[in-house]
Amino acid sequence: MTEPTPTEYVDVNDYITIPVKGPKQDKTEDQEFFMSAGLIRRLVSILQHRGDVSEMYTDPLIQELLILETVTPRNERGVDLATQTTLDDYVMTQADADKLLAWIEGHVFNFFIKMGTLVSQAAANPNSPLQKLLHSATGLKDLAQTKLSVGASDVN
Repeated sequence: MTEPTPTEYVDVNDYITIPVKGPKQDKTEDQEFFMSAGLIRRLVSILQHRGDVSEMYTDPLIQELLILETVTPRNERGVDLATQTTLDDYVMTQADADKLLAWIEGHVFNFFIKMGTLVSQAAANPNSPLQKLLHSATGLKDLAQTKLSVGASDVN
């Protein structure tokens, strides 16, 4: 499959370092965050389940959820190590929060570009599982529109 060209992607590093004071820290320290496959999918899921993706620019609640999902400590398997924290439990400047949101935005944008490209390529390939599913779905749609009868009916 052909990947999108690099110019279609936002140039964003997989790592970002932001000064943050977490709930169990005495002082603000530089913390490095990594955009893993699991994290990007959790972030995209938040956006999709909370409304329109464009709301990440205007909805403070969505912004808080995205930041919190990113800064929450996790183990190697991605399991949340914090218990019921809020953004108020983390101290960071507004400028650093904006920097973190811009980093998240770049990764979300790249995720949708890549997924859209993969779906387009699969739709164009007549042998792809997507095409088989679409043909199957068309058949199911036709079947659903057919009125089936199991025998005589009392209803007029």
